[in-house]
Order: sequence, then C-alpha cells, then structure tokens
Amino acid sequence: MFQHLDKTKVPHGLLRDYAFELADLDIYNGKELNDSNYVNKVGYENLLRTIRSSAVGIKPFDAEEVLAAQYALNEKGKGVMGIVLYQYSYIKEDALTNNLIRYENEQVFDNVINGVWQNPYATGYTLGFSVQDSTLYGSTITYSFPATIWKSNITASSVEFDADDGRGYILITKGGSHSVTYSSGGVKHLKMRAKLSNGYCLYSHSLAKIISDAEISTRAIKDGVIEPDETKDFEVTLPYNGIITKGRISYLFAANTEKKIKKPFIIMEGFDPIELVKKEEAYRGDIKYGTTNLKTFVTYMQDRYSAYYKLTSEYDIIYIDLFDCKCSIQANARLFERAMEIINERKIQEGCTEKNIVFAQSMGGLIARYGLKEMENQGKIHDTSLLFFQDTPHLGAHIPIGILQGMNGLLSFYYENKIFGRLDFGDVKSKLAPILYSDAAKQMLINFVNSNGDVDNSVHNAWQRELSQIGYPQGDNGYKMRIVSISNGQTPVVTVSNPKSYIYVDGNASTSFLGEFLLKAFTPFMLMPGLIFDDWRIFVLGGLPGSSTLDVHFEANSPSGTNPICYMRLRYVKKFLWIIKIGRTIFSYQKSYPSNMMRYDYMPGSYYAVPGQDSGTKDDSGDIMEIFGKYNLKTSFNNKMMFIPTVSSLDIGEGKIDLTQSDYEKKYLMDFPPQAPKHTPFDAFYITDGSTYHTSFEPTMLDWLMEQMKVKIDGPNVATNGSKYVIRNNTQNYAINWNSSDESVATIDNTGTLTMKKHGIITITANCVINNITTKFHKEVMVGFPPFVLEWSIDGIYVVKARCIDPKAEPFLKYLQYEWKLKGESGQSTSPDWFLTADPERQVNALERANKVTIYMRPINAEGIKGDPLFMSFDATAPYLFEPRDVYYVYGSDLSVNYKLEFYPNPLYENQEALANNELFKTVEIFSKENGSSRENRIYLDAPAISGSILLDDFWQESRFSNWYRSCSQNHGSTLNQDLSAVLRFMNKDGKMITIRVLRCVYKKSR
Repeated sequence: MFQHLDKTKVPHGLLRDYAFELADLDIYNGKELNDSNYVNKVGYENLLRTIRSSAVGIKPFDAEEVLAAQYALNEKGKGVMGIVLYQYSYIKEDALTNNLIRYENEQVFDNVINGVWQNPYATGYTLGFSVQDSTLYGSTITYSFPATIWKSNITASSVEFDADDGRGYILITKGGSHSVTYSSGGVKHLKMRAKLSNGYCLYSHSLAKIISDAEISTRAIKDGVIEPDETKDFEVTLPYNGIITKGRISYLFAANTEKKIKKPFIIMEGFDPIELVKKEEAYRGDIKYGTTNLKTFVTYMQDRYSAYYKLTSEYDIIYIDLFDCKCSIQANARLFERAMEIINERKIQEGCTEKNIVFAQSMGGLIARYGLKEMENQGKIHDTSLLFFQDTPHLGAHIPIGILQGMNGLLSFYYENKIFGRLDFGDVKSKLAPILYSDAAKQMLINFVNSNGDVDNSVHNAWQRELSQIGYPQGDNGYKMRIVSISNGQTPVVTVSNPKSYIYVDGNASTSFLGEFLLKAFTPFMLMPGLIFDDWRIFVLGGLPGSSTLDVHFEANSPSGTNPICYMRLRYVKKFLWIIKIGRTIFSYQKSYPSNMMRYDYMPGSYYAVPGQDSGTKDDSGDIMEIFGKYNLKTSFNNKMMFIPTVSSLDIGEGKIDLTQSDYEKKYLMDFPPQAPKHTPFDAFYITDGSTYHTSFEPTMLDWLMEQMKVKIDGPNVATNGSKYVIRNNTQNYAINWNSSDESVATIDNTGTLTMKKHGIITITANCVINNITTKFHKEVMVGFPPFVLEWSIDGIYVVKARCIDPKAEPFLKYLQYEWKLKGESGQSTSPDWFLTADPERQVNALERANKVTIYMRPINAEGIKGDPLFMSFDATAPYLFEPRDVYYVYGSDLSVNYKLEFYPNPLYENQEALANNELFKTVEIFSKENGSSRENRIYLDAPAISGSILLDDFWQESRFSNWYRSCSQNHGSTLNQDLSAVLRFMNKDGKMITIRVLRCVYKKSR
C-alpha cells in the first residue's frame, strides 16, 4: 500500500500508518494519566512491537532481544525497567483533502505540486514502561533502568520516576538505578515523566505489587500452611548426557521430637513447571517449590481425609521437588537416585532400619521407576520395599491434538515461526513454549505436535522402547519389593455421541487480546493448573482499548465428524486517514485429525480440567472467561479432557504388545487383574469407579493405600491347587512357617504353596519368627469353587442366574467372575466364544419362533483358573403373541369404538401346560405410555391370565382413543398423520415384565 512513498522523507523513519498496531498510540501518547493507559508487561511488549513495525527503513531494535535482555537481568528484589520513548510520524487526517498525498487504486503516493513535494506528515509521541515482573519481593526494591532496554529516539532534557514511596518524582538516568524502601507492601502506582527539549512533558504509569519482608517471613505459616521441618537443596553427582539436574528434599517428620527418620514415606512429584508459578502465591516465597510440593500434598490430604492422620502419625513425609521438570525423564531419574542416596545415608546415621516406601505421582512414577531400576543395575542400594504409582503414564499421556495444534499455531504466528532458538525470549517464550516443546513432554505425550504442525512421535516411541526394556525394579539385598498402581479413571471423559469444542472463540477484539489469549487460554492445558497472569493486575487494569482490531476465529475440537481438529483465522483491520478501512488476513491455520489414528479423546481414563471447573483446583476459570468477556467475544469451553488412559496407568502389556481400541475401552477390575499377554505388571492396583481428576484422592483410595503398607499375607482369596502365598512388606526378613486350619481341605508348605484336597473355607496362618519372637498373620480363604445351580427367569428378556448354594461361600463370591456359552436347538453355538460377566447372570433374547437353548457357565478366579462348567436347557420362545401383530387399522364404518387387542400364548412354546401354570407368565397388569407424551396408564386384570383382550380405549387416559377415533371419522383424516401409538408392558405379580408391545393404531376411511 505504501510502496510508492519516498521513505527517506518520513520524519524519524517511523510511520504509524505503516505499523502493525498491537498498541493504540493514541492511548499511550503521554498527554495524561488515566485508567485506560496503564502499561503492563503485555502493553510494554505491544508498544515495542508497534514502534518496531512502524519503521520504514532499518529497524531501530529487535523486540525479541529487548525482551530477552530484560528477562535475563531480572533478580529477586529488583525492578528491571524497560522503557519506550519515541517520536514518530503519521499522515495528517486532512492530507487527502488538502492534496498532500494521492490515494489511487488502494495505494498511497507522494504528491508534488508545481515541483514542490507536499509534506503530509505530522508528529506524535509515545511513552511507556514496565518492570519485568509486576510482583516484587522485599521491602527494599532497586529499580534499574538498563541502557540495553531503554529504547528511544528522543534526547530528553530529563526523565523522572515516581516509585510511590512518598518522595515524588526523582531524576533517573539511562543505565542508572534507584533504591526504594517501602513502609508497607501492596500495589504501588509507578509513574514516569519525560521533559522534552521543547518544554513538552510526556507521562506514563504502571503498577507493581510489593510483597514486604514482613509478609515474606510470615506467609508460609499464614492460614495454617504446613511448614517442613527441614529442607535440603541438592544436585546430581552423575549428570545424564551432560545435564545437571537440581532439586529439593523437604522433611515433615512423624509425631516425634527427635526430628529423625523413623519410617520414610517418600513422595516423588510429577510434571510441575516452576515457570508457571504465580510469584505472589509461591510457597514460602520461593517458586522452586512449584505448584505441587509438601504443603499442597499434606494440606490437601489434611483437609479431606482422616486417613491422613494415620499416615502422618506413623510415617515421615519426605517430598522431592524438581527444579526443572522439563528435562528428560532419565536426567531427573538421576536426581531421584541422588535423593535416595541422601535419604539412605541419613537413615544410617540416625539408626533407621525401616525400608523406604516411595509414592510417585504422574511423571514422578516414570522417574522413580527408571531411577530405582538403574540403581539396581549399577549395584546401588535403594532399600525400597514398596513403590506406589499414582496415575503414572507408563504408556504415555494424552493432550488432545486440537489443543496441541492450537498452541503450536498461535505460537507460530505470534513469533513468526521462529520458536526454536528463541525459547528464552520474553514471558511466553520463557514459559509456555519451552514447556510445550520440552524433552519430558515429547517423551510422555502419546501424540506430540512439533513446531511445523506435524505429529512427530519419534521421541515418545524411543522412550517407550527404552522404558519397556529397562522394566521394573525388583528389590535389593535379597528383598523382593512390591509394586502397586493407582488409576484415576476407568470411564470415558469425552463421549463420541456428544462431542464439543475444547476451545471456541469468535468475534472482533483489540490487538492486545492476542497476547492475553495465548497466555491465558492455553496455560491450563500444559499439564498443570497454574496461570501466568496475576489476578490483581487483570482486575486493576481491566481492558485496554485499541482502535486496531483483530477479526478472530479459533476452535480446537475433538476428533469427530468432518470438523477440523484445529482451525484459526486472524484478520487485522485498521483505519487509514480515519475514512478508509483496510484489512488483511494475517494468519490462518487448519489441521485435520490424522487418518488411521486411535481416537484417544474418547478413551477411558483420568481427566484434566480448566482450573476451577470440577478439578479440585483453585477457582481461576473466571480469569479466562474475563478475557473473552471484556473483548465481547463468543466463546465456549469443554472443561475436561482425557489425560491418562486407564491402560497407560495400568501399563497393560508393559509396552511389549500392540493394543487395540477394545483394549483401551475395556473395563478393568481391581480383584480380577487381566491375564497375559495383555496383563498388568503390578502386584495390586486401585482403580476409581469413574473418571476422576488426575492424581486426586478419594477416601477408599487412601484406605487401600494404607492397607497396602501393612505387613500381611498376600495371595488369592479363592485358592486352587498350587496357589502361592507370601508375606507382603516383609521388611524385617521374617523366617516363616505356614499352616492350614483344616488339612482335610488343603495343606500349605513352607514355601507358601497350597495343595488342595476338597472345597472348603480355611484360615492360613504365617508364623513369622525374628529374634525368637513369633508374630502370626492370618488370612481366610476359600479353597476350590463353591457349588452353583442355574436358574432362569423372565424380565422382558430371559435371564439365567448362577446361584451359589453354599452360604459359607457368600463373602468370597466378589472374588469370582463368570464365563457363559450359549447353544441353540441345532447344537451350533450361538456365541462362539465364552462370554465373561462380573455378575452371576446372563441375558438371553426371546424369539417368537421355537428356540430351545442350552447355556453353560463356569466360574473363574482372579488367577484366571476356571471351574468345571454347569449347563441347563430351557425354552426361550417368546411367551405371548398378539392380534393384530403389526399396525392396528381402525375404520370409519365402525362407530361403536369397541376395538380390542388380543393376547394369547405362543403356540410354538414347547410346554403349553407349564406355560399355563407358571406364575412368571401370568399377566396381572398392563402399563401403557403414549409415545411422545408423558401420559401413563395402568390396567389391572381381574385375575392373573395368560390370554385375554383389552379395549384399546383403556390404553389411553381421558378416552383419548375414542376422541381420536371420532375426530378422524368426522374429518376423514389422512392415515399419514392421524395415527396413535403407545408402548405396552405386560407385568406379572412380581412386577417383572413378561413382554413388551408397541401398539400403533392407524385410521382408514370407510371402504
């Protein structure tokens, strides 16, 4: 548009009309201070980018380098100030009408009259500043004004700064600093004034929140916040591929005054990027604790569950924080190994002989698994007896591809596709992008989207091969450790029948929207619930208006139908000469779901949520919606996404066998671990009834956790010949003698192997001896399968149940499942494979034709051992027929309205006499409900019957049939839209449904 202008004639080399206006320079013109022109970090960045984009010649600076320099100079107790002070040019509003320029074919030309160039330019000013971090810690703050981030084309006679400390404006210089001691903390109104050589003054203001020394020293114990007894920072002694990882161990000792380790319960945290911690909410004022730490673990448990007190009264809580979770899992596994060495060294010094219990959450499980196994491979002692995994992604984690593509697309636009190599620049690049493209994310994500927008799973696949190859730790010093797992979900989070957009945004917004949208909308999906922006700043600043706007459309979808998985369009619109509206599509991005890829979005598993929306996190969801509200955009969010598939947290198949869609959709039960090769490698596992928030707790889960930590007999509850029993958590290395309470039922040898003689209930006793002291542990088990009989009944369809006839076996039936097989009259199996059910019943559909069936059942225990099959045969013919069988035609010639529905025994039923005498088949009540209506009616027979006729007029309330019939006959209505229908259920005296009938009456004109 401006290519024909002589750029050398543009004063100051900056032309506002030429700029991509991320900031409205009319608002930041320095003339006055008002509620609309505060400059925050985003505003400062937008001013930088706007000035740079207005340059018609050599760019005056690189905005990325300025932001990077400010970020690098930041330190605790310092307010590193970036300054923008510029004089620029713009084309006068009357330039066209006064013939100062020409505008032809949507292009601008210099105008020359009588050989004289006409000057169309006027001059404007802008001033803005912002500290790197708007939350500053300490009562004394040193505000610095580095020359490298003081950007200006003006030689001002003076620049002054007011730190809101009561002293007013103080003269500052480029490269100088100014220290301020505040009497109290809180939000401070920072102001700046630049005096120009022509006597003109420019003003700007910003805000900073001060956390005073007094607040820092007390914030960790305010509101009952947990304080660790001790902390220790440490780093690896053996780097992985040159990477030196660092972390912190926090100790919270059990109720003892010695402050020594007695019984260690070690928590390995998961993916917890410290970059996203709200500084004003940092635990103990230190962001290195991240958003998950000793405080969050203990406080969460303390506030909700009584089991917490059992845990902390007996065990010492030892929490391992990662300082950089983004590093590869192998690198942080080395850090975990060093932590275990430090803890074990301290245990020796303090005389602790108890073995370690490790509780590893999410990615922490991968770190602990790898670290413990690597220690074993290197001959190092980890002294661990029990390893818990909580919702650990052994086979990978899932973030919807639509979300990943959305983040990648916006980052590609926002940073001109120069993501790699500039990851440390600015707020977003120093926080969001490094997390998204981190080594740990690439390793864990089942599907990873690279910076080109391609699904690239090479790192994940390589990691899975290595993890599968290294396997699981086994224990050391001759002790066989136990490994158990917790899965936070076994039902789908998102259903394919009701797909929603994860994020949908549409409308017009000012250009300042873009930065806030990128930071706010996507941070919740980066594996943790923290948010970058500080709540107080959003509240105080409100919306900063701008004349330039973006036409925004963005959607990130689940993989359903023909919708793209991600689609965005950004169109920039601005006014030129205040009369011409110009615009251009500056970015568009669209991706489809990869073909032949499993749809992980719809699989069972735990979920992750937008904070505050049923997630168990602090309610920050209002921040996100506030952004879109202030820009008046049409928005919608699906607050949940499936995060860790159930098969991943249970490590089905250990990564050594390909899994199918049905394997992912299968329901897994705690008492019936799946069998090889699609097995789970754990000694036990807990799984929630439905889908729950990732790594959340529930009461029965904690009870199960405490139970797993006890010393007790471990082995099958329903025993068969050769069943094996051991002592769980035998940390004392007991010598064990076994015996059976009834050797006529079964015996058990000193290896814990059972020999079965007959069915019965016995008690197994383990006599554990150490230092001549005997401790006994007992377990009641059922030996062999109990006797069953098969019985059938009818409730709409035939139901065959297996009833146990041994009352003593009742407590053990929950440890059994049932396999069924069905054969028809011809002897051919109607179900070629055995069908497994958790409940002792099988449904059989009734048919109108004769259908004699034989059904087989055999019980199966948790070890996959199967009992002998039982069978029974019965006639599964539909008991009733109806007249008429299909549509009931009602004719206009019959004005008596005495239509009836007849029901009678099916003549194909094999035993008519049994049918007539069986109370199951006698109708006492007919329940009717009109289709498409809430109308219901019940008809009671005078006596139980297997045949009869009922007036159709009785099936509808308020003689609806009669009224409908008369209306049809009087109006000679069409058969196409004058029908009447209802559903009838024939019930026996026990309230069971014998059969169902759909009754449809169609009116026909008189013949």
